[in-house]
Amino acid sequence: MDSDISLCVVYSLLLGLVLPSGCRTEVDTNPIDLPITTRVEEPVERAPRRETLHLAPGAEVRFVRGNSLQGLLEDGDAITVMPGYYDSHEPKRGEIVTIRWAGQKTPLVKVVRGVSGDRFALRRGATGWSIEVNGRALATTVGKPYVLSDRNVRLLQVYEKDYKGVIPANALLLLGNQPGGSTDATTFGLVDRTSLIAKVLVREDGTWANGE
Repeated sequence: MDSDISLCVVYSLLLGLVLPSGCRTEVDTNPIDLPITTRVEEPVERAPRRETLHLAPGAEVRFVRGNSLQGLLEDGDAITVMPGYYDSHEPKRGEIVTIRWAGQKTPLVKVVRGVSGDRFALRRGATGWSIEVNGRALATTVGKPYVLSDRNVRLLQVYEKDYKGVIPANALLLLGNQPGGSTDATTFGLVDRTSLIAKVLVREDGTWANGE
C-alpha cells in the first residue's frame, strides 16, 4: 500500500480530523491494531468546584496534565476555559484552545498556529524540517523554532501536497510547545474546527485568567 494512502487510512479512523482529499473515506470496521500513541500528553481535567471563584458566565476551571505546552502551560496549571466560544467566533492564530481527539473523554489543549486560508510550507534545513505559515517560520512561545524529524514531518507533508500548501476551509493547524512536535498536528494532521471545545481565556496583560 502506498505510504500516503496508509497514513490516510490510519487517520481517517480518528475523530475530528481533516483528511487529504485524495484519501479514501470508507473505513474498514474490522478491528485492527493502529500505530498510534495511547499516551495523551496534555489533557485538561475538570477542577473541583470552588465557591470562592468568581468566573465569567459559562467559564469553567480545568487543570493541565502533561508537558506538551511546557513553557506556556505547565503540568498542574489551572486554566479558565470558555466552552462553546467557537460556536459564534472564528478561531484566530495564537489562541489557546481545547479540542476533542481520537475519542478520548479528556480534551487536549493546543495553540492555533494556522487558520483556514493560511499558506503553510515545510522547509528542510540542516537540522530538520521547519514549519512556515504565511512565509514565516514558526517558533514556540519561548522562541525555539519548530524543527521536525523526517518521521514527524510525514503527515503534514501529505496535507501540504494535497492542499497545495493552503489550509482548507474550516481546518486548523494546532501545535504544542515542543520544538520537535508532540501530540499535535505532527501526530494528527489538520483539525476540523468542529473539534474545538473551548477557548482558554487570558487577561489583556497576557497572564492566565483565574476567575478574578
